[in-house]
This record gives sequence, structure tokens and C-alpha cells, in this order.
Amino acid sequence: MESKGFSLNIPVFILAFCIGILYIYLAKPAYKRVIKYPTPETCGKIIYKDKSNNCFVYDYEKVECTNDKKPQPVNI
Repeated sequence: MESKGFSLNIPVFILAFCIGILYIYLAKPAYKRVIKYPTPETCGKIIYKDKSNNCFVYDYEKVECTNDKKPQPVNI
């Protein structure tokens, strides 16, 4: 009896490899955008970048409220 040993079918291997690469490409998780708002604890520590690639850092200053204060609408 002859021992056949290990045999690799090249076309089947290439097809399975391509299907695997396609699956990995299509099954990648969607990126989740995380929006960080400045807080007093993070002011000066995080560098923000706007849509036109300008980098900036927020700084805060504590001020006293006056009696003639007006509510500010939230801009969304």
C-alpha cells in the first residue's frame, strides 16, 4: 500500500482564503464616534480638533452670576 500523505488542493485553498478575507473585510465592527465635552476636570488636558483641523484646548474661569441673568438656549 502506498501512503498518500498530505495533499493540498491549490484552487480550493485560494477560494477559501479569498472568502475568508472577504468575510473579515465585511464583518468588521462599525466605528463608534465618541464625543467628549470639556469638564472642569479635563480642561487643559485634552486637545480638541475641529472639522477644519484646527487644534485647541479649553480653559475655564469661574465667574459669579449676576441678578440679570438670562437662560441660554441649547444649540443642537
